[in-house]
Parts: sequence; C-alpha cells; structure tokens
Amino acid sequence: MASQIINFLKRSVAYVSDTDDIKVKKALLTFISILLVMAGFCWAALYYFLGYKITAVIPLIFSLVLSLVFFNYLIFKKYRPFLYAQLFLILVLPFAVQLTLGGFNNSGAVFLWSILAPVGAFMFHTSRSAFVYFLMYLLLLGVLTFFNNQQFIETKQPDSQDIQIFFAMNIGVLSSIIFTVLWHFVNALKDEHERSELLLLNILPASIAKELKINPDIHIANEHPAVTILFADIVGFTEMSNKLSADVLVQTLNKVFLMFDDLVHKHNLEKIKTIGDAIMVVGGLPDEREDHAECIANLALDLQHGIKALKTPDGEPLSLRIGIHSGPVVAGVIGSKKFSYDTWGDTVNTAARMEATSIPNYIQTTQDTYELIKEKFSFSNRGVIDVKGKGKLNTFFLEKRI
Repeated sequence: MASQIINFLKRSVAYVSDTDDIKVKKALLTFISILLVMAGFCWAALYYFLGYKITAVIPLIFSLVLSLVFFNYLIFKKYRPFLYAQLFLILVLPFAVQLTLGGFNNSGAVFLWSILAPVGAFMFHTSRSAFVYFLMYLLLLGVLTFFNNQQFIETKQPDSQDIQIFFAMNIGVLSSIIFTVLWHFVNALKDEHERSELLLLNILPASIAKELKINPDIHIANEHPAVTILFADIVGFTEMSNKLSADVLVQTLNKVFLMFDDLVHKHNLEKIKTIGDAIMVVGGLPDEREDHAECIANLALDLQHGIKALKTPDGEPLSLRIGIHSGPVVAGVIGSKKFSYDTWGDTVNTAARMEATSIPNYIQTTQDTYELIKEKFSFSNRGVIDVKGKGKLNTFFLEKRI
C-alpha cells in the first residue's frame, strides 16, 4: 500500500523533467509530510482527551501549519520552502511540547521526534545542512536538559499512566515512521542502482563492466585471435533523411535498431556500436567462442528477414547491405568520462569494406569467413572484387543455412 502511494506521489508532486532521484525525494518528503500531519492531529487529540489542553494546541498548530505548507507545495511545486518549513517545524515543535509537559520523563521523551530534522536534511538536502540541523538538535537538547523537570504553561501534572502512554506512543510511532521511510528510501536507491547497472551493461559487455567496477583504473586491452565481425547499413538512408522530419526519421531508425538489438540479444552476440544508420556486431568477444562465425551468419540472415517487415513512412520497403569478415582483433576500453568498448585491426577494416562493397539485400563475406562455415551454409561465389586498401579479394554471398 505504501509503495503504491509513493509511486502515485512520484507522478503527482514532481515535474516530468525531474530526475528519478529527485522524484523519489519529493514523493518521500510528501509522504512523510502526510504522516506527520496525521501524527500531529493524533497527538493533539491524545493530549486533549487526557486533559493536557494547553499542550494539545502545539501539535494542532503543527499539523495546521504543515497542512498549509503542504497544499502550497501542491499548488506551486516549490520544493525547497516545503522542505525547509517541514524541517524547522519538526525540530522546534517537539521541543515546545516537552517544555510544557515538564521534561523528558513527563513528556515521554517527545523531543526524540526532533531527530527527524537532521535525518530529513541528510536524506533530502545536503550533508552540510544535516550537520547544521544536528547541531541545533543538540543545542535544544542541552536547553531541555537544563530545564528538565520544570513545567511551563501546562497546569496538569502527568501521572505515571499518562507517562507510559506518552513513551509508548512516541517511541512506537516515531520508530515506525523512521523504519517506513528508510525502507522506501533504501529500496528506491536499490532500484536506481539497478537502473544504473542496466545502463552500464548497455554500454559495456557484462564481463568488462564487472572488471571496471572491481578496479576502475584498470587498463583493458585484449587480443582476440578469432572473431567474426558484421557491419550492416540501411540502404538509401541519406536520401531518406533528406525527405523526412527529424521526429519521423528518428522514429524510423528506432524501429530498425530495436529489431537489430533484439536479434543481437537472441544470438548472444556483442553490439559494439552504431555509426549513423549502420551497426557493428562481433562474435567471439569479450568471451571467446568457437561458433563465432556461425552465430554472426545466423544473425545476418535474421537481419535480412527482419528488415523486410519494416517500411519507410512512405510505405517503401527497407533493405540492408551487410558485410562479414573473420580474423584477429584487439579489443579494449577507451575513455574515462565516457567509456567506450571498441575493436581495432585489419579485420575490422575488412569487414567494413565488405559492407561498403556489398549489394542491397545481400550478405557479402570474405574467403576467411566462408571457409569457417561453408559446411553449414549455402553460398554463391561473387568472384574477385577490388577492395580499397586490400586489393583484389575473392568474396561470397551468404544465402541460407543448409
């Protein structure tokens, strides 16, 4: 129930532009405010029915003022005044109640409620402000210690039964509020951590991300003797981009790349990067596997099949140009502010050339890839072509799985 309330408040009291962290803080602070308003009214009623009518006015004022602050926040969405008012009220009001009832014992240590001020400042503001509120908390504690057992304003002297009620209520309800808030706060942080982990895994392979978390300063550079690299490019994208609005263009690209991502995940391969309208996928790294060429070939065939289900906004069919090559590469992580896992070597360049010299709706491979999987797939020999930077190469078109 409480989790549903928190999720509702995240949608209601925060701006759409707020980060998830800010949304969680605003929702939790609002939730605490509601709990404190209810607690204030309950304490006012408790004091009043037990005969402490002067003392009852203090939590009543607390709840009324906090309610006004709360509604002001709902209307104007001014977070900091809402936070500051709540911290000040919860710091000062328990202090006033304890003074009127005559000390720690007579009030049931009601001043313990004031610890919510530094705790709240730490959770919802800064550690520096939390330190300031904690110093004020200690100062007020010193004042109460000095005036302990001196009753102010209130005429009725608490008896032992009332004192037991005060202690039970203050300790029980305060502990419940602190536990509930911390439980939600820790779970919200856990959810945020899981989202951060997911984002990291979208940038880096799982094994590489694990290494960097263990040692952020580690230099990751590995030689991989046998991998297969695929480049796929959307045919006619440049012409299409000149005709479409930015929004429609991005939506179209997103559909294509969602299909790419699903198929890469299906074949347990590693997408290295996207370059404009092209994608680069590698089989055999960061973890070596013997079937790297076979998996890439299966991916290529699935990509050719999947792209047929997608069309341009004008209803025109989309098509891919795909190139594949197998060989050794060097792979590693570069950058410190923005990590990037990439590959380098002649194998990468050759695979890119295979895509560039391929034909729309065809999958072109080198002799090296052909030799690795010729027993499992059907090919047609394209023959020798001139490849920039490589000279004459004999290439093949991958057609289907045998």
